[in-house]
Amino acid sequence: EILNGDASSIGKSSLGDYITEADAKKLLGRSTGWFHKMRKTGLLPSSKVGGKQYYRKQDIQKLFDSVFSGTLKNKTFQNAKS
Repeated sequence: EILNGDASSIGKSSLGDYITEADAKKLLGRSTGWFHKMRKTGLLPSSKVGGKQYYRKQDIQKLFDSVFSGTLKNKTFQNAKS
């Protein structure tokens, strides 16, 4: 699982089942634009609290699992890179 690795890369602003976009970017090596596209296309639900985007860790895991299992077309995922 992608979120069970080195927890030292996750900041204190991530809470329980949620991770901030800033921490997710560090963990996954993706840009702000990539996360925006994932939200806009409905592939990654989020919540905005106090000006910060939060993602459920399980939603991030599901997105990556669907890409690597072939459920989600890799081309769709790749085109959403920034």
